[in-house]
Formats: sequence, C-alpha cells, structure tokens
Amino acid sequence: MTRPTSEKELAGLIFNCLEGTATQEQIGELELRLKKDPQAQDIYQEFLIIYAVLHRSGSHLLTACDGPDEASTPLPSSERVREIERYARQQLEAFLEKEHPRSAPPSVPAPQWDLADMVHDLLQTVHRWVSIAIRTVKIGFVCGILILVGLIVANLIKDRIIVAMLQGTVSVQWETAPDTLELRRGWMALEQGCAEIAFKQGAHVIIQAPSRFRLVSPGRMYLTTGTVTAHVPQEAIGFTIETPSAIFEDFGTEFGVIVDASSQSEVHVFDGEIAVASSIQKKPLSQNRLKQGQCAITDLTGAVYIGQSHYGAQQFLRELPDPNAIGIPGRRLSLADLVGGGNGFGTGILGGSWLSADGSINPITGHPNDPYRPATPYHDEEPTDDRFDYHHYLCSNDYIRVPKLTYIDGVFIPDGGQGPSVVSSSGHIFRECPDTDGLVKWNVINGWRYREFSIPSSMNNEELAQSTGLSLSANTGVTFDLNAIRQTMPGVMITAFHSLAGIPFTFEPDVGEIDLWVLVDGEVRYVKQDVRRPPLNRIYVPLNSQDHFLTLVVTDSQTPQPVEFYSNMDRCFWKDPVLELATSNTVQSR
Repeated sequence: MTRPTSEKELAGLIFNCLEGTATQEQIGELELRLKKDPQAQDIYQEFLIIYAVLHRSGSHLLTACDGPDEASTPLPSSERVREIERYARQQLEAFLEKEHPRSAPPSVPAPQWDLADMVHDLLQTVHRWVSIAIRTVKIGFVCGILILVGLIVANLIKDRIIVAMLQGTVSVQWETAPDTLELRRGWMALEQGCAEIAFKQGAHVIIQAPSRFRLVSPGRMYLTTGTVTAHVPQEAIGFTIETPSAIFEDFGTEFGVIVDASSQSEVHVFDGEIAVASSIQKKPLSQNRLKQGQCAITDLTGAVYIGQSHYGAQQFLRELPDPNAIGIPGRRLSLADLVGGGNGFGTGILGGSWLSADGSINPITGHPNDPYRPATPYHDEEPTDDRFDYHHYLCSNDYIRVPKLTYIDGVFIPDGGQGPSVVSSSGHIFRECPDTDGLVKWNVINGWRYREFSIPSSMNNEELAQSTGLSLSANTGVTFDLNAIRQTMPGVMITAFHSLAGIPFTFEPDVGEIDLWVLVDGEVRYVKQDVRRPPLNRIYVPLNSQDHFLTLVVTDSQTPQPVEFYSNMDRCFWKDPVLELATSNTVQSR
C-alpha cells in the first residue's frame, strides 16, 4: 500500500471515496489518515464544502435542515456557508462512523511509555502556554501603550503649565527666544547677557550667559552648564537646583551655583542655609548643610568637598548689571574686572582708592589686594608720603603665580637684562623683552590709579575716574589664562582682545615714555614703542581656540632718559581692555 505523501494526493483519495470509485484499500488508507492526522480531517472537511457547492447541493442541504417551509426562502450567503460547513462536518462524522462503528469501550491497556507521544504532549503543552503568554504579552503591550499615552498626555498638560515669569533682561540673546514673558516647563539656553526669572513658588534667579537649563516646576530647575544666583524668600523654602553632579535645596537663602565644562558644580551661600548632596550617589540632602559664607564643590565621582572653591564668590551676579557695562556675559569680558577679582562682568573690586590696595594685584608678591613693599626703596629714597606705592623698588624678573584669582595666571617685572623673562606658568619666554631699569612702583589696578585722590585735575580728571580700565604701568606684566576662562563658559569662543592704551596725560617736562606689548603664549602679537603722549593707541589682537595665555606688558622706553626720573612718569592706562566672545551660532550668523 502506498500512502499519500501530499495534500494533492489526499484530495484525490477523498474525491474517489465521495464518487464511490475508491478501492477498499484506498478507503482503509483514508480512514487511517482521518483517525491519526487532524490536518487530514481539516482537508476532508474543506473538500466536502467545495464538493457540495460544486454539485449545487446547497439548496437540498438547506431544505433538509430547515424544513420544507423554509426551503423556498433564500438565506444570506454567510448563513448558506455556515450550513454547508455544518453539512460537511456531519458527512465527516458519518463517514468515520460507517468505516469504524462505535462499540463498547475496550479494556484500558496498561500504559506504555511512548517517547513520540510524550514529545507530542509536551509540545502541545508548550504551545498552549506560549499562546497564553502571547495573549498576556499582547494585553501587557496594550496596557503599556495606554500608560505611555497617558504619560505623554500628562506631560503635555504639565508642559502647558506656567512655572515662572521672565522678570528682566540685559543684552540677552537666546538660542530660542521665549514667545512671552510666561515661561513653561522645558529647556532654555541663554547665549548672551543676563536674565532674571521669577518662579511661581517665589524664588528669583539671575542667569548669566552662557547657561543651559531646564525649568522643571514652580520650585525646581536643572542647570546643565552655566551660572545662576538664587534668592529664595521664606514662602519659597525648598527651592531646588539640580546639576549633573549635585542637588542644592534651600532653607530660605541666597546662594549661587556654577557648573563648568567638566560638569563640576560649585556653590556659595551668601545668606541663610542650604543642603547639598551628590546627584550621583543619591545620598540624603540632610547629610551636608552649608551656612552663610560657606562653599562646596561636587564632581562626577560623587564626592562633595565642603569648604573648597575654585571660582570664588565674585563669580556670581547678585542683581542684573548696568546695561551700559563693558562686560556682557557671552559677548565681552573685561580683563580689568578680572584683576579686581571679578568674573569679567562687573563683580570685581574697583581699585584706585587712597592708601588702599583693594582691587589690585601686587606684582612683587602675586597677592590680590596686597600693599606690601620691601623695607628699603631704590636708592634709599626718603619717605615723603605714606602711600604704599609712592617709591620705586628694584625687583627680579621672576614669574610670580597668582593662585587666588582663577583667571590670572601670574605677574612679573619685565627686564631682559636679568636673563630670560618667563611670562606664563607653562614657561613661555618673552624673547624680545628689552633691558629695563627693573624698577616697579604701582600695583596692577582695576581702574585708574588716582580715581579718588585729591591732586591736580590733570591726573584726577573725571573721564579717567569714570572709565573702565586697567592701570598697568612700567615696569609690569600680567598674564591671563584663556583656558581657565573657557572652562567656565562652555560653548563660547574667545575671538579677540582689544583696548586703547597709552599715557593718558602729559607732564611738564614731558618725560614719560613707554613701550606697549601684547603677547600670546610668549609670542609678540602687538608692540608700540616710544609712546609719550595722548591719544591712546588702539590695539586689536585676534585670538583662536589654541591660544592659551594672553600677556599685557608695559616697559621703559629704550630712549635714554635722565636717571633721576627713573620710571616715575611712565604711567599707563589700558581703557576698556576686553576679550570678545562668541557662540557657534553667532559665528555662523556672521
């Protein structure tokens, strides 16, 4: 006996049986297939349906099933199909009954171990559980979709809630400017200027460019990079600023937070008390408390360094600055303000006061606000005045670091006659440095030296007293660390240095004479020699991202002078010495 090996052969076998042309052997084969193979039963049933339709037996079936009264009434096609299917099932059952009549149940044989049956049963069980799992997964998937849609809708609703108001701005430029003064949840990026934001809960924050932040709720913000100062009244206690490395929660206070390019966070408490915790380690906020005058640094390792500071409290604007100020966050930075210990935008100490070294750097010691002078002035000059910088002092040309001011790398007394003149902490050499008398008299001062001194108006005129500038006279040099400045302003480029510099007034006899120098990494980028009288000289030096140290130098002129004058009249004023800043968007727009 040859068994059918395909559906086509099985269909031929069924057809012969239905037509009555099948042999006894074929009938036995069909019976065996229908008993053992459920797929064969499905094929047989489908074949019966087709067979019935082809032989137009549908009406006869309906008559037989529904009775003579309903035979004349045609049924819908779907109902006709169901009746034909029912007829096919009946024919299959009749065939199986005819070929294998029911009899009394045989005695149950002893169970036998059948590997094939066990595997079959196991596969059926697995199939059932998989089907259940698939249905469960489908239900879970649908539920997950519903939850996700719910969350999206909830977030859309939350994003429409006003969490803060734009209170005021100075010279602002946004990455995407807000449409209204009402601010909703979401990301914002301030590229230039300053902005004051009033949160609905009551806290006020001042944002300095460049800053990128997210308004989270009426009492919470996330600062990715930049500088903010928060004033939190009693009704807003609990206001929180989160950063990539820290969480700061207030208890009715004023505090400042800065996040630099390395995602390190620094906080200073100006008033009240705050709690500090690492956002990496997720420790309780109550673990670290800071009070007025305290500070801390957190980094991406999860460490919290209480009492440590890298940038200082003067990094923060505690109120919106004067719109006419020379320093504008994200646009221009005042080097004179950096000398005064500020952030370049007006937070530094203004110098030039009587008997005070505040707002200055001592070129002999490298200390800010330091009036120190050696015990004996040059040539044992007799003291005729109690000002600390009245006399001249002969000094070495050593390079002196200024570690207390982040953006000032160092100071020095330029004198090529004493050997190579180092002008940076990286060892850059000022090879063109002339031989000078090596004498120093004044500190490096934020502002005009005689701003508050009652002397002849030619030295204490109103224009100089009110000007933003740097008193850097012979023989003195100061070096600024451009990379340290970039570190606090992620995304901002330093494109140029410019200033007006020279002797701002003329004495009789006209003996003041100086040389002006601007160096970048020890290389001379600008020089103006034998400067004797006004007007001031315009200086412009382009800078790029590879430039590290910018050095300003004033030396004696190389023109011979009467020895008794020394560098006494070699005063120099750098008016509006600034670094030009730009964001990538600003550069592209140009």
